[in-house]
Amino acid sequence: MDAQSVREHAQAHGDAVARNDLRTAGNDLAPEAMKLAQDVMGQLPRPVQEAEVSDVTSDGPAVVAQIRYRGESDEKVVESRWEERDGTPKIVDLRVV
Repeated sequence: MDAQSVREHAQAHGDAVARNDLRTAGNDLAPEAMKLAQDVMGQLPRPVQEAEVSDVTSDGPAVVAQIRYRGESDEKVVESRWEERDGTPKIVDLRVV
């Protein structure tokens, strides 16, 4: 799993959140990240108008992506840790930074 692949997955994930397509966004979550996602979603601007991957870095077997979510008057950055699961990048941890 390389950083460019994760960048593409992270941007698609952010775009799904901005479209309020939570089913698609949820497909990127590993089971251990599901509970964390509820808390993170509650901290995002309402509605999310734009999502942009601002940084992607390799961290051992994982890749860490930062996605900036912008609303009308607020923005939040979510840091997500991606690992390969069954051949696909999945979010295993996430938090608002």
